Amino acid sequence: AAKAHLVSKEKKQVNPAPPKGWATFTFADLKTQTAPIDAEKAIVFFNGAVPGWHVALSSSIPRRKIVHQLTYHLNTLSPDRPTVVLLLGAGCEGKTTALMQAAYAILEQNQSWRILRRADEGRKVDHEELIPFLQSGDNWIVVVDEADNAARGLVSTLQQLPEQVRGKVHV
Repeated sequence: AAKAHLVSKEKKQVNPAPPKGWATFTFADLKTQTAPIDAEKAIVFFNGAVPGWHVALSSSIPRRKIVHQLTYHLNTLSPDRPTVVLLLGAGCEGKTTALMQAAYAILEQNQSWRILRRADEGRKVDHEELIPFLQSGDNWIVVVDEADNAARGLVSTLQQLPEQVRGKVHV
C-alpha cells in the first residue's frame, strides 16, 4: 500500500521589494563584501572615490574611529523610539565609508536586522512609499548618504511611523 505523504503548506514570508531608488542588505549579503581589495582599487579609494560596500567593508580598509561611537550610540538608546544619527564632516573625510562600516557593525551585532540604503541620492524620500515597506516586521537601519536633500522626508517618515514599528527603525 502506498503511504500518503503530507505536504507542508507553510506560507513563507516574502518581503516586498524596496521602494524605487532604495536597496536592502542583510548581514549575509554584506559579509561577502569583506575580502581584501587589490592595490588598484585601494588607490582609487584613497584618491577620493566614493566606496561601494566591497571597498568600505574590505579588510584592506581600516575601520574609521567614528564607527565604534556610532554603533555604541545606537545600541544605548531607547529601544521603543526611532533613532536618528547625523554624521557631519568636510568633503572627502570618509563619511560614506564610516556610514557603511557603522551600518555593517550594527548588523554584526544584530544579524537579523536589515539595511535599507538609499541608492539614488537624487530621489526624494517619500513616507508613503517607505512606511508600508518598513512595516515588514524587520528591524531596519536606514542608511542615507547625502542626507541634506532627504531630511524633510525622513522626518516626515519617522513622525508618521505606526507605534508598533517605532523602535524597529533607525536612521
